[in-house]
Amino acid sequence: MECCEIYRVEEDGEPFGFMFTSEEENFMHLKFCFGISSSSKFSPTKWSDASYRIFDSLLEKYKKNYFVAQIGREYKVEAFKKWIERYQKRAIIFKDPRNTIVWCKSERMSVIFKVVGTNKTTEHLMGKEASLGHTRKGPRHVVRELFFENDRYILDEKSVDFLPDCVLIHGMLSDDKENVGRVALEFKPQK
Repeated sequence: MECCEIYRVEEDGEPFGFMFTSEEENFMHLKFCFGISSSSKFSPTKWSDASYRIFDSLLEKYKKNYFVAQIGREYKVEAFKKWIERYQKRAIIFKDPRNTIVWCKSERMSVIFKVVGTNKTTEHLMGKEASLGHTRKGPRHVVRELFFENDRYILDEKSVDFLPDCVLIHGMLSDDKENVGRVALEFKPQK
């Protein structure tokens, strides 16, 4: 059986949420959490603030750079993702079989992707950094708009690897002309 630390979030002795976490080799893992919406103390903003206080203290305590969680629910998954995108400004959702979410230490997620692997078509981007534009999500895909200086590219995310210091995203990158190539992008959570 796997071991978890359990945190109870309360105000004036009234609980409004619980969080189950564990330390992994490369990151902290949010196993499960839930808010008690019937509590008079619950609000999405208050729940987010409390969650981040716990995240920040655990990242500092265990000397990790980010939290990882997977969406385990099957009911209203897309609505839940929209809730995360609306209220969890320090989070980014990746396209992988588990719908993985990464929370970073920064106050607001400012996403930079660095090209660390290419094929011949995309080799001119090696070592360059891109900022994130819009993200389009469907039931089976995530497409991200990336900007390398003023040049717009589209990333079709294919897989995600979670390494000790970074998250590595693999996919197909296309420009606004006719070029499409393989790329590996490093997303390094802010420290």
